[in-house]
Amino acid sequence: MAIKFLKPDLTRDGTSVERFVREAQAAAGVVHPNVVTVYSIEESGGVPWIVMELIEGESLRKRLHCFGQLTPTSVARIGAQIAEGLKAAHEKGSIH
Repeated sequence: MAIKFLKPDLTRDGTSVERFVREAQAAAGVVHPNVVTVYSIEESGGVPWIVMELIEGESLRKRLHCFGQLTPTSVARIGAQIAEGLKAAHEKGSIH
């Protein structure tokens, strides 16, 4: 599992807190292999946090740093996976 916190300076901004929780709730409603699973949305001492699936692997930034430019085939594969995840979110009424 991974835990995502709202940045401490944003916890004093009601709009930021509401947006953080709203986006977490929207993500929790999407079940798809290309969308991270949100297990729980919690709050402690006025600080909201999300318990979600931990995805093993490297970031795109790290991959580009280590291996350089992606091949067109890799870009197409990654783009298709992103599009499928976004489609699943859109079908649940969420626009990212």
